[in-house]
Amino acid sequence: MLSYPEFGLRNKLLENVEDDFLYHFGIGLKTVDIPKIFGDTKVRFRIVSELI
Repeated sequence: MLSYPEFGLRNKLLENVEDDFLYHFGIGLKTVDIPKIFGDTKVRFRIVSELI
């Protein structure tokens, strides 16, 4: 189960989801070690979103 307490999960259908898959990028937490590849993901994804 994914847990994002800082967002206050409201959709009960997401309680049983085991993978967080980013379809637009074609990567998921189970298939890619995101922190290893991108480092500080908050900063990196902000930069990527500004470039796109």
